[in-house]
Amino acid sequence: MKTVADNPFGEDHASFLRRFKLKVTAGAAGVIVGVPVAASPAVALLERVTAKVVALHTPYPFYAVGMYYTDFGQVSDAEVLDALAAPRQGENGEPSSDV
Repeated sequence: MKTVADNPFGEDHASFLRRFKLKVTAGAAGVIVGVPVAASPAVALLERVTAKVVALHTPYPFYAVGMYYTDFGQVSDAEVLDALAAPRQGENGEPSSDV
């Protein structure tokens, strides 16, 4: 049994739903969606087709994701891989074990 986390708001919803179907077909027990900000109707839609949706902020009215970031520029694949490979640090600067 495998669960896959995903962020659907980096692309159009049709692309997310295609990838969602592929993940379930590939054996994912469920898909968990985690996003920092989202429109309430989008969260409601995703709650119907995923195992869980976590949205930290659901402002009303919602206009665009980019409005809630100081810098909403493109991030390269290399930057993402570097961030994932870097050790996590806790509040005291020591490596963190929480995921």
